[in-house]
Amino acid sequence: MYKPTNQRLTHRVLLATLFLLLMAFTGIAQAQTKRVPTVAMLEMSVTPLSSSPAILGRAATDAVVLEMTRTGRFDSVPRAQLEKQIKDSDFALPLSKNDIQRLGQALGADYVAHGEVTDIVFTEKPRRAHVTLSVQLIDSLTGEPANGAIQTGSSSAKTSATDDDGLIQQAISDAAFSIVRAMNSYKPAEATVLLVKGSAEVSLNQGSRDGIRRGQEMVVMRGSRFVGRIRISSVGDTDSRA
Repeated sequence: MYKPTNQRLTHRVLLATLFLLLMAFTGIAQAQTKRVPTVAMLEMSVTPLSSSPAILGRAATDAVVLEMTRTGRFDSVPRAQLEKQIKDSDFALPLSKNDIQRLGQALGADYVAHGEVTDIVFTEKPRRAHVTLSVQLIDSLTGEPANGAIQTGSSSAKTSATDDDGLIQQAISDAAFSIVRAMNSYKPAEATVLLVKGSAEVSLNQGSRDGIRRGQEMVVMRGSRFVGRIRISSVGDTDSRA
């Protein structure tokens, strides 16, 4: 009867260990390379009267993009690629709802983000800037709003900034951080269609305990294909109809 030597046993143990390590590192690599949604961020508009709206809009856009990519939950379409696609597609600014959807699809982006600087105010003693930003994410597949937030950021009470532009920049950065934090914490209600009744009603497997509300509108998808829209008509604890 063949009996492996201690050396062969050692080799087998080493090979088994290497195999397990390889599998572990492969799993880590797969987790690290998990795809994150891509966002094309349009230049933000500026509602308040300002001597430099283009600069403020660009600063707010850059701040939001920076925070989105910093979290690791979003990937961003480069500005040059975005601007080239807008030019090549001959879109007129500001983009219509349909143009936003077409732009996202042409770029291969999951979402197109657009927004605005809605308010800039100052308070005294110490002088501080307070900037409100509004951002909305549009699903490129359906053209529907998928996420968004409105947040106000403030400059620090103790700051080295010596002019109002510096205070505004600090407030923009603070607002962008809050915007992205709010979007990351948002979890939309989801449900599965259990039964289709005729051509006008469906039954869902989620109810009020899962965040479903009467009158709520939902998008129906089959895989990555858009099927249609439904409106919730009645809600139970664990199921609903639409």
